[in-house]
Amino acid sequence: MRNQQLTKLEILRELDKRKALPEDLENERIRLDMGNQGEQKVLSYIQQFGCEHWQVIPNLWLHYFGKFECDLLLLTTAGIYPFEIKNYTGKFEFRKSQCLINGKKIGHNAIAQAQKVYINIKSILDAASIPVNLQGAVIFIGSHNEVVIHDSIEDIDIVRSTQLRNYIWKIAQEERSY
Repeated sequence: MRNQQLTKLEILRELDKRKALPEDLENERIRLDMGNQGEQKVLSYIQQFGCEHWQVIPNLWLHYFGKFECDLLLLTTAGIYPFEIKNYTGKFEFRKSQCLINGKKIGHNAIAQAQKVYINIKSILDAASIPVNLQGAVIFIGSHNEVVIHDSIEDIDIVRSTQLRNYIWKIAQEERSY
């Protein structure tokens, strides 16, 4: 059963239909829409190339030393996979622990966000003494997105849109070997 509360994106979409959005909220609506489209695309890939019994939890909010969100949590027989999903256009770079889009620094650090989600979920599972295979990833799903990683990155995978199908197949293969 769907939660009956409206999401921020739904409210902004309705205001946009009525031409009642100021510019700053219009930009937020566009950003939230792009994020939602990216999450739906990743979900479609999982449904198409994954296993029927897998469970997927989108937009999961948890609390561990503060609230945090996991864009998409994949649960399989063999493991748990928290995904941070980015639907960017243009060139994304990660250099000196800083994220850049088309050469300009951005305030949001997708890599650090995915690492935080991974570390927090791992800590929750460890505290409950639940041994499980846990692998986090940032999925860059934008079809017109170039991804360049200059720094080494710990704890998470970087998955480009052209790699997503094979990444999901790899998860299924690991489950078969489990």
